[in-house]
Amino acid sequence: MSNETWKKHIVNAINEAYDGTGGIYLDSGTNLLAELGALDGTQASTVLPGAGNSVANQVRHLLTTVRMHEPQFNGGDYPELDWGADWSEIDLSDAEWQELVKTFAATRETLIGWVTSPTVEENDDYVGAALMVATHHAYHVGQIRHAAGYAAQQ
Repeated sequence: MSNETWKKHIVNAINEAYDGTGGIYLDSGTNLLAELGALDGTQASTVLPGAGNSVANQVRHLLTTVRMHEPQFNGGDYPELDWGADWSEIDLSDAEWQELVKTFAATRETLIGWVTSPTVEENDDYVGAALMVATHHAYHVGQIRHAAGYAAQQ
Protein backbone atom coordinates (compact mmCIF):
# COMPACT_ATOMS: atom_id res chain seq x y z
CA MET A 1 0.00 0.00 0.00
CA SER A 2 1.35 3.40 -0.87
CA ASN A 3 2.01 6.01 1.79
CA GLU A 4 -0.65 8.25 0.30
CA THR A 5 -3.28 5.51 0.53
CA TRP A 6 -2.79 4.69 4.21
CA LYS A 7 -2.42 8.37 5.08
CA LYS A 8 -5.73 9.11 3.36
CA HIS A 9 -7.48 6.40 5.39
CA ILE A 10 -6.00 7.53 8.71
CA VAL A 11 -6.94 11.15 7.97
CA ASN A 12 -10.48 9.98 7.15
CA ALA A 13 -10.64 8.15 10.51
CA ILE A 14 -9.40 11.27 12.32
CA ASN A 15 -11.97 13.48 10.58
CA GLU A 16 -14.70 11.02 11.47
CA ALA A 17 -13.77 11.28 15.15
CA TYR A 18 -14.49 15.00 15.07
CA ASP A 19 -17.38 15.50 12.67
CA GLY A 20 -18.64 12.07 11.63
CA THR A 21 -17.80 12.45 7.97
CA GLY A 22 -17.47 9.20 6.09
CA GLY A 23 -19.53 6.70 8.07
CA ILE A 24 -16.48 4.54 8.78
CA TYR A 25 -17.19 3.89 12.45
CA LEU A 26 -19.85 6.48 13.30
CA ASP A 27 -23.15 7.07 11.61
CA SER A 28 -22.83 9.60 8.80
CA GLY A 29 -23.85 13.03 9.96
CA THR A 30 -22.86 12.35 13.55
CA ASN A 31 -20.90 15.35 14.74
CA LEU A 32 -18.97 14.99 17.98
CA LEU A 33 -17.91 18.63 18.05
CA ALA A 34 -21.54 19.76 17.78
CA GLU A 35 -22.56 17.29 20.50
CA LEU A 36 -19.81 18.56 22.80
CA GLY A 37 -20.69 22.19 22.08
CA ALA A 38 -24.32 21.53 22.98
CA LEU A 39 -23.37 20.49 26.53
CA ASP A 40 -22.94 23.00 29.31
CA GLY A 41 -20.18 22.86 31.91
CA THR A 42 -22.33 21.03 34.45
CA GLN A 43 -23.39 18.37 31.95
CA ALA A 44 -19.81 17.89 30.72
CA SER A 45 -18.64 17.48 34.32
CA THR A 46 -21.34 14.92 35.22
CA VAL A 47 -19.76 11.62 36.19
CA LEU A 48 -21.34 8.71 34.37
CA PRO A 49 -22.60 6.13 36.90
CA GLY A 50 -20.49 3.01 36.80
CA ALA A 51 -17.82 4.65 34.66
CA GLY A 52 -16.30 6.98 37.23
CA ASN A 53 -15.59 9.67 34.66
CA SER A 54 -17.28 12.41 32.70
CA VAL A 55 -17.29 13.77 29.17
CA ALA A 56 -14.80 16.41 30.34
CA ASN A 57 -12.50 13.67 31.70
CA GLN A 58 -12.55 11.87 28.35
CA VAL A 59 -11.78 15.07 26.44
CA ARG A 60 -8.97 15.95 28.85
CA HIS A 61 -7.53 12.46 28.36
CA LEU A 62 -7.44 12.88 24.58
CA LEU A 63 -5.70 16.23 24.99
CA THR A 64 -3.10 14.56 27.21
CA THR A 65 -2.61 11.88 24.57
CA VAL A 66 -1.89 14.53 21.96
CA ARG A 67 0.56 16.27 24.33
CA MET A 68 2.28 12.94 24.93
CA HIS A 69 2.81 12.22 21.25
CA GLU A 70 3.69 15.73 20.11
CA PRO A 71 7.38 15.52 21.03
CA GLN A 72 7.64 12.12 19.36
CA PHE A 73 6.38 13.47 16.06
CA ASN A 74 8.82 16.33 16.36
CA GLY A 75 11.80 14.06 17.01
CA GLY A 76 11.79 14.28 20.83
CA ASP A 77 11.07 12.00 23.75
CA TYR A 78 7.82 11.33 25.53
CA PRO A 79 7.23 13.88 28.31
CA GLU A 80 6.35 12.99 31.88
CA LEU A 81 2.60 13.45 32.22
CA ASP A 82 0.16 13.02 35.08
CA TRP A 83 -2.35 10.62 33.54
CA GLY A 84 -4.30 10.42 36.78
CA ALA A 85 -5.18 14.12 36.59
CA ASP A 86 -7.31 13.43 33.50
CA TRP A 87 -9.64 11.25 35.52
CA SER A 88 -10.07 13.32 38.69
CA GLU A 89 -13.53 14.81 39.13
CA ILE A 90 -13.83 18.39 37.95
CA ASP A 91 -16.57 20.97 37.89
CA LEU A 92 -16.28 23.17 34.83
CA SER A 93 -18.06 26.42 34.19
CA ASP A 94 -19.75 26.83 30.83
CA ALA A 95 -16.88 29.05 29.64
CA GLU A 96 -14.22 26.57 30.81
CA TRP A 97 -16.02 23.74 29.06
CA GLN A 98 -16.36 25.67 25.78
CA GLU A 99 -12.64 26.50 25.93
CA LEU A 100 -11.84 22.80 26.43
CA VAL A 101 -14.02 21.91 23.42
CA LYS A 102 -12.25 24.58 21.34
CA THR A 103 -8.85 23.21 22.37
CA PHE A 104 -9.96 19.67 21.55
CA ALA A 105 -11.28 20.76 18.13
CA ALA A 106 -7.85 22.23 17.30
CA THR A 107 -6.19 18.86 17.87
CA ARG A 108 -7.68 17.57 14.61
CA GLU A 109 -5.28 19.70 12.56
CA THR A 110 -2.38 18.64 14.80
CA LEU A 111 -3.16 14.96 14.24
CA ILE A 112 -3.60 15.39 10.49
CA GLY A 113 -0.33 17.31 10.38
CA TRP A 114 1.46 14.40 12.02
CA VAL A 115 -0.03 11.81 9.69
CA THR A 116 0.76 13.79 6.56
CA SER A 117 4.22 14.85 7.70
CA PRO A 118 7.20 13.77 5.56
CA THR A 119 8.78 12.53 8.81
CA VAL A 120 6.12 9.82 9.06
CA GLU A 121 7.04 8.51 5.60
CA GLU A 122 10.66 8.13 6.63
CA ASN A 123 10.13 6.11 9.80
CA ASP A 124 7.85 3.09 10.30
CA ASP A 125 7.62 3.84 14.04
CA TYR A 126 5.71 7.01 13.21
CA VAL A 127 3.25 5.03 11.12
CA GLY A 128 2.50 2.88 14.16
CA ALA A 129 2.15 5.93 16.38
CA ALA A 130 -0.19 7.60 13.87
CA LEU A 131 -2.37 4.47 13.78
CA MET A 132 -2.37 4.25 17.57
CA VAL A 133 -3.40 7.87 18.00
CA ALA A 134 -6.25 7.50 15.47
CA THR A 135 -7.58 4.29 17.02
CA HIS A 136 -7.23 5.65 20.54
CA HIS A 137 -9.28 8.68 19.52
CA ALA A 138 -11.92 6.40 17.98
CA TYR A 139 -12.24 4.42 21.21
CA HIS A 140 -12.62 7.52 23.36
CA VAL A 141 -15.08 9.09 20.91
CA GLY A 142 -17.33 6.13 21.70
CA GLN A 143 -16.85 6.74 25.41
CA ILE A 144 -17.53 10.45 24.98
CA ARG A 145 -20.70 9.88 22.97
CA HIS A 146 -22.00 7.43 25.55
CA ALA A 147 -21.29 9.83 28.43
CA ALA A 148 -22.63 12.84 26.47
CA GLY A 149 -25.91 11.06 25.86
CA TYR A 150 -26.27 10.43 29.57
CA ALA A 151 -25.16 13.95 30.57
CA ALA A 152 -27.56 15.62 28.14
CA GLN A 153 -30.47 13.91 29.90
CA GLN A 154 -29.47 15.24 33.31
